[in-house]
Amino acid sequence: MRPTLSSHYGGKWRFVLAVAVAASMVSAGCADADREAAPSDPPERLLTDGVPGCLRGSERPVVTTTTPDLTAVFPGATEATFELRALNASDDPVKGVTPVAADGVAMFDVQDPGLAPGESYRWRATGAAWVETGWSQWCEFTVAADLTDLSAATDIDAVRELGVDPGRRYTVTLTAAEKRSLLEIFPEAEAFAAENPTSWSGGSEDESRERLRRITADVRAQAGLSIVLTGDDWASTTSEIAGAASARDETHAEEPEGTPDGTEYWKLLDRISAGLGGPAHPNLHYGR
Repeated sequence: MRPTLSSHYGGKWRFVLAVAVAASMVSAGCADADREAAPSDPPERLLTDGVPGCLRGSERPVVTTTTPDLTAVFPGATEATFELRALNASDDPVKGVTPVAADGVAMFDVQDPGLAPGESYRWRATGAAWVETGWSQWCEFTVAADLTDLSAATDIDAVRELGVDPGRRYTVTLTAAEKRSLLEIFPEAEAFAAENPTSWSGGSEDESRERLRRITADVRAQAGLSIVLTGDDWASTTSEIAGAASARDETHAEEPEGTPDGTEYWKLLDRISAGLGGPAHPNLHYGR
C-alpha cells in the first residue's frame, strides 16, 4: 500500500494521489549526498494509462478508469517527479516522487477515490539521478464521464463489488424476517466497531459507531419492508452482514453444537445484492 501524498476536493476536481518511495533510496541519498550531480535527460516515452505519447487538446485520450497510471521512461535516472492537476484549475499541482525501476520505467498511481468522471487533467514528469532536471511537456487526458464517482464512498471495495453509485438512493424490499435479521446485526456490528475502530470505515471509533447508529436509525424509521438507503450506506451495511455471517461460520466451526452458522446472513446478503442489481453471491472480503 503506497502512502497517501495529498487529497484535493476543490470545485469539480478531486483526487487522491499516492506513490511509494523506498526507504533504502532515502538512506542511500543521504549517504551519497556528496556524489557529483548527474543530470538526467527528459523522458524517452510518456504513457497515460497505457496510451503512448503526450497528447493535448482534441487529441487527448479518454481513460476508462478514475485511477489511471501515469508512466514515464527515464533511462539512467534513479527517481522521477510527477505533477498532476485539473486542466483548468488555478491551484498548485500535486507532486509525487517515485523510484525509477531498473528498466527506466517510473509509474505514478492515482489512487482511490480517484479522479472526477467527465473532468480533464494534465500531467508532466521529470527524472533525476541526483538532481532534478528538465520537465516533459504537459500531457492531457479526460476521465470518461460514465464512470462512477467514488469521492462519496466510505467502503470503496464494497461499492465496487456491488456495482452501486455511492450517492444514489436504492430501494430494496425485504421480508419481515429478513428485516429483523438486518436489525439484529447492527448491535453486533457496533460492538465490533468499538473493538476494531479502523476495520469498518477507516475512521475513528466514534466515527464508525456514529455511522452505524445513523444507518440503524434510518432503517428503523422506515416502517415498511422496502428499505431506502444510499449506495454507500448499502455497501457499508452489506459489509457488516458479510462480517457477521463469517463470524457465525467461524464460531460454528469451533462449536458446531448449539451455534448457528452464517447461512441466514449470507442469504440476506444475497437478497440485498440482488435488489441492488449486484452479484448473486458477493463475499465482501470474506470467505463463504
